[in-house]
Amino acid sequence: MLMEPGMNGRQSYERILGIRPDQKAIIISGFSESDEVKRALRLGVGRFIKKPYSMEQLGQAVRDALQTS
Repeated sequence: MLMEPGMNGRQSYERILGIRPDQKAIIISGFSESDEVKRALRLGVGRFIKKPYSMEQLGQAVRDALQTS
């Protein structure tokens, strides 16, 4: 969720949705689920995964995101 310079993952996803409204996304962060993450999930982000994560968790998140319409 934290990115440089001055834009976070939720803000990036909002901009992407302006270009491609059906874009799918997964949030991966080393921090706990924040208000920004919750806002991104309400925008349509498929899943939030906290680091460290396993390949199984990542694979399931990708499958879940691709299956949502």
